[in-house]
Amino acid sequence: MDASSPASTCTISEEIHEMETKPGGETSTITAPNTAAEGTIDHVLDILDKYSHPFILVGHVALRWMGCSSSVDAGFDLVLRTSQLPAIVTSLVETGFWTIFDGVKTLEVFKSDAAWQDLENIEEKMLIEYLCDADTVLKWEGIEGIGFSYMRLWTEEAYHINIDACPLVEVPELYPWNPFLVEEEFHPALRRDDGWFYGPRILDDAAANSGADGIFNTIYQRTKGAGNTSPINILSIPAYLDALVYHTTHYTTFKLGLASVADVQINNLTKDLFLELPHQMNPLLFQVDTETENYLHPYFAGWKRMPRYVMSLSKGRVPVNAWDPKSYP
Repeated sequence: MDASSPASTCTISEEIHEMETKPGGETSTITAPNTAAEGTIDHVLDILDKYSHPFILVGHVALRWMGCSSSVDAGFDLVLRTSQLPAIVTSLVETGFWTIFDGVKTLEVFKSDAAWQDLENIEEKMLIEYLCDADTVLKWEGIEGIGFSYMRLWTEEAYHINIDACPLVEVPELYPWNPFLVEEEFHPALRRDDGWFYGPRILDDAAANSGADGIFNTIYQRTKGAGNTSPINILSIPAYLDALVYHTTHYTTFKLGLASVADVQINNLTKDLFLELPHQMNPLLFQVDTETENYLHPYFAGWKRMPRYVMSLSKGRVPVNAWDPKSYP
């Protein structure tokens, strides 16, 4: 949620630089700010290093590193190898910062209490149902706030990615205070020769800005410490779309929350990266799986952008296309 806190205010009560695509497991190539503070999730990075496992961030939080002004809920999402999930969960719980959250039991309690069925609690209900879709959910018990209450863990089978083969892109922090597009090659105005700019900001735009328009959270302590050399990664956009299309086409009778979130994220990527425009769509479709291409081609063709208007002294309210300077009065 684009507000003072990265996470939604919905929390379940007790009652109920240049970036390069690279394989996982490498040392971070992003220079940390000049601070000695330990990051609040350094222990997560350290545990994943112990198991030679990359930190792969997905979901709405990752989407903000893809240039999308995506709202987030009270959880962030990681993908783990199925075979290593139990051991990694055990190690995370042993730190004392996390406990295993029983979403199914919580949902049963929630549904059994008529007082919770009001419309004002619909956001909380949707959060619980989405938490139930994940393979494991850990609840944050640390004293220091990290901006999130839950860590949703998904197996690579459930999320439909191959951890040892998927292209990864490093990002400098868990949650960007403002959305930035790390993979500049997917920027809609990248190859224009007329100087006209539209679309999301790129990471270089934040290099000299640590204020309201910067990357880093101004309320919570940094999640990754200056001395931690383990990278925080997201999937490359084409690989991420492969996963999202799989969710929306295959999870029609179960994991409905995951499918619904995928629908929202495909829409957000299309909107913020202007993927319906031919110069964006055509190169992208060459980089996705055949199944994804077969889904996205008609999706992009039928996608309708909400009209944008500007005021003109002579013409009044005028519709414009963000990518076409000639459409402006």
